[in-house]
Order: sequence, then C-alpha cells, then structure tokens
Amino acid sequence: MITATAATAVTATFLTNEVITKTISFTVSNIYILAKNIFYTDSSIDLYSLDKLEKKLDLLYTIKVYDLWIQEISSNVKSPSLHEAILHFKNGLEDIHSILKNIDEKIKIHKEKWFSWYRSISFQNEMEELQSSKMILDQRFNLIQRINGMKL
Repeated sequence: MITATAATAVTATFLTNEVITKTISFTVSNIYILAKNIFYTDSSIDLYSLDKLEKKLDLLYTIKVYDLWIQEISSNVKSPSLHEAILHFKNGLEDIHSILKNIDEKIKIHKEKWFSWYRSISFQNEMEELQSSKMILDQRFNLIQRINGMKL
C-alpha cells in the first residue's frame, strides 16, 4: 500500500519532470531561433568561423535528437538520480542558449558600428565556450543514458 506521502512525492516528481521536459523543449526551440538569426541572416559580417564550428559540433541536429529522446523517457522517470541528471542536462542547454544569445547580441551591436562592413568581429571566446558547453552536454546526455539503462 502506498502512503499519502509517497504518492505525493511521486506525483511531485512526475510534475517536475514534465515541467523540466517542457523547459528543455522550449530552450531547444529558442536555440533554433537564435541559430537561424546568427547563421542564416543576410549579413555583411563574416560568420565563417561560427558556421564551421556549428558544423563541426553538429549542435542543432544533436540537441534536437536529445530533446526528442528525453521527451520519450520523461514519463517513466522514477529515479531521483535520473531526474537530477535530466535537470543538469537542462542547465547545460541553457548555457548553450546563453552563449548563442551573447553571439547574437554581439552581432547586433557590431552592425550598428560605423564601418561595420569593414571591421572584423571576433567570436573566439564564444566559440571556445560553445565547444566546452557542447562537450559537457554530450557527457550529461551519456550519463542520462547510462542511468536510464540501469535497473533502478
């Protein structure tokens, strides 16, 4: 027999997982919108280095697959460790979103400068942060897969 406290805890965890899953999907959508603004706008700014990095990381495709997979497993999350891993995965996605937001803002500011078509713009720091964040995100996803594969 399940006590009222245990039933409440399971319900709260499920609702939290549902909220986390929706947040992940929302963040992935926002990353797509930012990436479209950054990579596919008619711009006089040379974005070759960023475009090359995105292709190397395969960022957009990868996070879309991660999002779909987490949506598939989210209704069956009963383990506190899996819940925690998904929560930290969400934080990793938010880090990537923040980096892309900074790049987008940097581009907007650069476009307002005099002779912006002549000046160069550097994304070296953002590119390094993006690589690091993507690596961490991949590691967190692998952890989710390992925890999900265990019989808990």
